Amino acid sequence: MSESDRILYLGVTVDTFESFFQEKFSQEAVKVYQVKLLIYSNSTTCEVQISGF
Repeated sequence: MSESDRILYLGVTVDTFESFFQEKFSQEAVKVYQVKLLIYSNSTTCEVQISGF
């Protein structure tokens, strides 16, 4: 696998996703720049959600 074949994800906590990424500006930026999000819980359990919006 080469560098260009890799997919980059932006990791954010659930709290960040539920506040910052719910704003229209953030949602539009995610769409325009095709940002892939990895949303995780910052509790002791491992909960992960992957989103491309």
